Amino acid sequence: MLRILMFLCFGIVAVYSTYADIDDNFSIKDEDLDWARNVSISSKEIFSKEVKKEIDKPYFDPKLKDQVIKPRPALQIFVSSSMPTSLLKEYAREAKKYGGALVLAGLPNGSVREFTSLVFEISDEDTAPLQIDDEAFRSFAITKVPAIVLAKSAPIFDGKSASKNFDKIIGAAKIKYALEKFASSGEMSKEAREMLQ
Repeated sequence: MLRILMFLCFGIVAVYSTYADIDDNFSIKDEDLDWARNVSISSKEIFSKEVKKEIDKPYFDPKLKDQVIKPRPALQIFVSSSMPTSLLKEYAREAKKYGGALVLAGLPNGSVREFTSLVFEISDEDTAPLQIDDEAFRSFAITKVPAIVLAKSAPIFDGKSASKNFDKIIGAAKIKYALEKFASSGEMSKEAREMLQ
C-alpha cells in the first residue's frame, strides 16, 4: 500500500517536473483538465477504500487509526501565498489557539519548493498547520481570501465534501471576532461558543 502511494507521489512529481520548464504560452485543453479531475476523483475514492480496508483490520493500531481518519478541521482559515507573511503568521498562531488550520487552494505558483518555503517561513511550534485543499475552497464557495469558515467536520470516509451547515466571514478579521459573530448569530453557534471557552 505504501509502495503504491509512493509510486503515485513520484509519478506526480515526475509529470510536474516535465512540464515545469514550459514557457508561459503553454495551455491545457478543458477536456484534458476534466479528464485529470476525473482521474483525481477516482484515485481518491480508490485510495480511500483501500485505506479504510487496512485500518479496519483487527491488528491496526487504534491510536494510529484516529490519526488516519481525522476529519477536516471544523475551523478553517482560507488564505493565499500572496498575502503578507506577517498576516499569515498571525492567522497561523491564532488558528492554533482555536484548533483550526490554514488552507491554500493549491501550490503557490504550482511549486512544491515555494510551498515548502512558505511552510518554513510561517510555521513554528505555536502555529496551526497549513494545508492544501482546493475541494474545501469549492465546497464553501471561497472566491476571496482571507475567509474564515466554521463547519461540522465530516468523517473522511463518508463521501461528503463539506457540511451544509457552516458559518463564513470573508475579509481580514481576527479569528476570535469571527467566532464571536458565529456564536451570537450563526448556524454553528454552539460549536463557536465551545471554541471560545
